[in-house]
Amino acid sequence: MNLPVFSHRSQTPSSLVATSSPSESTKKQFELEQTSQLLATFVKENPNAIEEYLQLGRLFRIQGFYRKAFRLHRNLLYRQHLDKKTISQIYAEMGHDYLESQTKDCGQNYFELALKNDSKNTSAQYGLFLSFQKRNLWESAIDCLKKISKTNPDQEKHLARMYAELALQNLHEQKTKSAKRNLKKSFHISTQEAFPYLVQAQIELHEGEKDLAKKTLQQFIEKWPGYSLFALKKIEDLHYETGNYGEFGQTLRESILRNPKNSYLHHYLANHHLKMKKYADAKLEYQEALSINPLNINAVEDYLQFCLQQNEIDLCKSVVRGFSLAFKAKRQFECSSCKKTFHNVPKDCQRCLGWNTFSVRYSFPGP
Repeated sequence: MNLPVFSHRSQTPSSLVATSSPSESTKKQFELEQTSQLLATFVKENPNAIEEYLQLGRLFRIQGFYRKAFRLHRNLLYRQHLDKKTISQIYAEMGHDYLESQTKDCGQNYFELALKNDSKNTSAQYGLFLSFQKRNLWESAIDCLKKISKTNPDQEKHLARMYAELALQNLHEQKTKSAKRNLKKSFHISTQEAFPYLVQAQIELHEGEKDLAKKTLQQFIEKWPGYSLFALKKIEDLHYETGNYGEFGQTLRESILRNPKNSYLHHYLANHHLKMKKYADAKLEYQEALSINPLNINAVEDYLQFCLQQNEIDLCKSVVRGFSLAFKAKRQFECSSCKKTFHNVPKDCQRCLGWNTFSVRYSFPGP
């Protein structure tokens, strides 16, 4: 089991989005059921096959039959002459059954029992970490991740995100000193994570350092333009709170000078012009935002609404046409057999000669 990528939801589609047809989904389900039946038959004829029993339980879990998987795994514990390593494996699987089914403790008890029998059980270590993470128990998650990092150093970089999450929790609990201390640990581990910078801005806002928070958010937009929307909303709120919303437009223009190709900045400036009833300026900024990124769906929606309010029906049609063409340009056809991609559907796959094996995929730039 691999650790998940610790990132908040992006504002653009993921780097590669697959659109599975109902027939593909049905086929996968059928294959899972067939495999489960074959494995069930095997373990019935070979009752001492522990590993196969564990695999059958995993298949049940994948299919969403969590209770069935748990009962199967639990029944294995009644067998005699099981060594500690095997018992640890069984407990770890029971923990994952609970984890996937979103129970109250997310399998923590079973993961701990697994590690008690075999402290090197990586599946139990990761499961325990995920259990803490799902319940926002950041201190415990950090301790667990530190242990994992000893044998898997690549996971240490994720500690930066965990410390930032803990800092934000400290801030909500009015523990500002602890929040600052944990955020410092986050930056000491890595300065390449986006989330800690947002937490830094939150701490600065909490302490009334609004100018400093504004500067941090502007730097965040420059460094991670794909995640601009949250930071822009915070900057807008700052101008509201300080009673100088009219200056928000100037702040946006300053940011645009440093980031002229940021579609989100132009979109936000267009909305600001609209609120200030500068319709001609708003129209220009909407057009600029969509010329940079015609797939900025929020800008498309707001611009269409603007065109309707201005009764510019032809312009509405043009916006929809531009979005459709841009979306179509990202379309590819992938052979489900050998994974070769094509821009148009060929008669058959040129690599594996498969016929009618193509699924539609769309490729979009990430943040």
